[in-house]
Amino acid sequence: MIAIRMKFTSGRYHATPWGHHVNEGLVEYPPSLLRLLRALIAIRRRACQSEVSEEQLSGLLALLRLAPVYHLPQASIAHTRHYDKANGSLRFLDSFVSIEPADTVIWVWPESALDPVSAQCLSTLLRALNSFGRAESWCEASLLDENEAQQILSENQPINSRPVEQTHQLPGGETQRMLIPDPALQPEELLVRLDFSTSALRESRQLQPPGTRWVTYTRPAGILNPVYRQAISQGRGRDAFTVARFSLDSALLPRVTDALPFAEQVRRAMISRRARRSHSEVLFGKTSAGHPLAGHGHAHYLVTDEDGEGLIDHLTIFASQGFDEEDIGVIGSTVAISRPGNRPAISLTLTGLTTPDQLASTPPFRTAHRWRSVTPFALPRFSTR
Repeated sequence: MIAIRMKFTSGRYHATPWGHHVNEGLVEYPPSLLRLLRALIAIRRRACQSEVSEEQLSGLLALLRLAPVYHLPQASIAHTRHYDKANGSLRFLDSFVSIEPADTVIWVWPESALDPVSAQCLSTLLRALNSFGRAESWCEASLLDENEAQQILSENQPINSRPVEQTHQLPGGETQRMLIPDPALQPEELLVRLDFSTSALRESRQLQPPGTRWVTYTRPAGILNPVYRQAISQGRGRDAFTVARFSLDSALLPRVTDALPFAEQVRRAMISRRARRSHSEVLFGKTSAGHPLAGHGHAHYLVTDEDGEGLIDHLTIFASQGFDEEDIGVIGSTVAISRPGNRPAISLTLTGLTTPDQLASTPPFRTAHRWRSVTPFALPRFSTR
């Protein structure tokens, strides 16, 4: 048995199935064997020529050319949209498989086996493989020994994707067509056939690489359907971070007189991003039942001009109840605030997560007997109250 474990550390696997255009929004899942073999050829040429000879590579490709079976974790399809303004705002879709970084795709060749030298060569190539598919698909790949592979597959990661010709049935499953090398090819011929360029195929008007054939794979129904998780987050207590500090940058920073509307923009942006994950009493200022939070432990948004130029250059978010891990994730991933009226966005740079005692010298936490407001003060009703 040969088994390879692969993780996508960025949580994304970008790969368009062979014969499809990116704007069709399709993704390749399970990953293609043809893509793996070509990646091994490329990584050997780029980084491992001294460790793996061409003869050893040919032997590896011959062992891996048979159709593998897979364990596929639950994932989902997502995409980003890009518009080319120079060509009439032509739209491009960047579709990808969204997968948990901790989840693993396992490739298995049950009928193949590696000798010690071949195993060492394959391990070397897999360690050097840092992306799979598009360059954004960061990955970690490793060779599993047979005992480790059998243990993983028998526990909670069973084989769930295999060629239809091996199952002859689709019990509630889906299908995916993929290209694999022709098993009749000789080892020395296999390397030549796999080492092709798509531009050469287009010039020769070929729809698929010579020496390949189509195989239809099954996969579980709904494996690419998103799974929604809702959880109520709880604060981490007295040891939690209670202060987040940002520095601001923009071609046009907001004036100090715009402190209130800008702080409200930041607050709404944080709440919007946090609502996509779960409820947060700290950022929302309300319980999960919608009641106002007692004790003023919620987040307060303080914007300040700390260089005296009349422009807001810092943002401080203070919450005495403390931020939980989900709150910190949202705070750290908020990098810009859009502004209305074609005004440039404000870039946010998180400079620290800390507690007030560590920021005693910064303006929002200094002590004073008298304060002067530089923003308008609106009385609630009468000046005597």
